[in-house]
Amino acid sequence: MVIVMDHIIVDSDVDPGESSFDYGYVEPLVLDEDSCKDPEDVIVCRQVVTADGTRKLYGLINGFRNGHSVSEFVGKELLTRILYNNKLAKSDMDDPVMQFDPIVKNVMNKAFLDIDADYFSSQIDSVLAARMQIKLAADEEMTADNFEKLSEADEKISGGAVAVIALIIYRSLYVANCGNSVAILVKQSTDPNDLNAFQVSELHENHEIKEIERLHRLGLDPMRIFGPSRCFGDYFRKGGYKENPALQHAQNEPVCVDPAIFGGIEIDNSYCFLLLLSPGLVQAVLNIETERKVSEYVTQLLINHMNDAKSIKGAVQNVLQSISNDLKMKMEMKNCQPPKSSLSMMMIPLSDHILDLINPIDGTDRAVKTQSTSTGFIESYVDFSEYFADTPQAQDLRNSIVARIESLKQLYKDKKRLLHAISED
Repeated sequence: MVIVMDHIIVDSDVDPGESSFDYGYVEPLVLDEDSCKDPEDVIVCRQVVTADGTRKLYGLINGFRNGHSVSEFVGKELLTRILYNNKLAKSDMDDPVMQFDPIVKNVMNKAFLDIDADYFSSQIDSVLAARMQIKLAADEEMTADNFEKLSEADEKISGGAVAVIALIIYRSLYVANCGNSVAILVKQSTDPNDLNAFQVSELHENHEIKEIERLHRLGLDPMRIFGPSRCFGDYFRKGGYKENPALQHAQNEPVCVDPAIFGGIEIDNSYCFLLLLSPGLVQAVLNIETERKVSEYVTQLLINHMNDAKSIKGAVQNVLQSISNDLKMKMEMKNCQPPKSSLSMMMIPLSDHILDLINPIDGTDRAVKTQSTSTGFIESYVDFSEYFADTPQAQDLRNSIVARIESLKQLYKDKKRLLHAISED
């Protein structure tokens, strides 16, 4: 069942409910003539029953820069390449316990890479061929008609999408993300008064250490990357990066689609739910909340709504509406710029007794505490908007920090050479 609404597509074989999933969506607070008229956000919730058990795939795909065609393509292909993939059959393996995790991760990784490649070959190559003919004609004479056709072609090939997906297979959870979506896993703590919230995703943006190192290896200043540093689609930051003045000196395509993959995490009775957050929602929370981490703030808000309503259904929409209202107040006080992205979130129950797991104890709400994941990845949300602002002051700050980093690197190299010389003596 695929439901297409004004700004979101829901592809699900079950209705939202207490034991299936819940989702919410709030359109951008500011819509202008450049805003995409087609749905850019896609929710996926599908399952398949096999001889080995049930597999469930959940996904939140968010298009950007008129990326509706990318997000819709990705949503459909994820089902084929992951959920219905025969390589995930445990019965075909001689030693399923030892081999299964690497097989699942390989399937998920390959799916992301192949989907992106197929999107360009099936959806973009024909547009690029037509665009080349238009450019040749425009070189001879740039008419109004040629200009309009070039603009339309550029719009078609510039769209991109980020994605975060969750696969539950044989009571094990795997999460993969590409871009700046966020996944939050919530479970009971050893302290019965607390709940723990783990971030099980990577943030792929130009201020994250891992991405800074990757972009530096390509000979590129990370500050030249605007938007997610990994995504689906987005021709002018991938195959067409030589046409992009900010990226044309990179040694290779600056933006990639390689996913971060977490799991398998064995789901026991202590796990409550998994949250998938859109980039717009993450940024909205950063705009209105300065003291708590995004995972802590959103989880606590959701738990409060579920406890008040004594129900899961509709809680996510209430959370998003609450955040949207707080944003409006900030905008009215001129304390933040109006966001242009939608807010969307998906909640995936991991227990049939969520309300029992999150209920207040003796009238006191359970406290949400953020934790590192078992992989050692620690969530690090800092609002870098001031640092990356397009102002002379911010540019001076960036130059100063980069200069200090280079100075420290040179100092380290000099000391290393000195120690090497001493050891030889």
